[in-house]
Amino acid sequence: MSRSRPEAQWRTQRQAELLSSSNEKQQASSVKKSTKRRIQLWLAFVVVFSGWGVYTYVNQMLKMQELKQEYSAQEQAHSEALQERDELQTKVNKLNTEEYILDIARSKGMLRPDEILIRKQDE
Repeated sequence: MSRSRPEAQWRTQRQAELLSSSNEKQQASSVKKSTKRRIQLWLAFVVVFSGWGVYTYVNQMLKMQELKQEYSAQEQAHSEALQERDELQTKVNKLNTEEYILDIARSKGMLRPDEILIRKQDE
């Protein structure tokens, strides 16, 4: 029982195919592992970067709220100072009028040289 040449050749070829098939499977498996590892690293990078972005965004929003509150307080103080300045300017302008000066002088009992004081007697 000798094997014929084509049958032996077929068997060796089949064995070579099986070996190459198992090598291809091992290579495919290692390629899948390296691809999976790269994807995991990429996802880890994306997660870390996204976390940093969210942290920065929230931090900036909180800082903006603080600055807005400070700005509104400063704006209110500014408007109050402007109002007080306007009131003082009105008083200064009023003090510079002759009528107001005369009213103050008369309330303190002062008269002009050409005026005569007339008082009413209480009964």
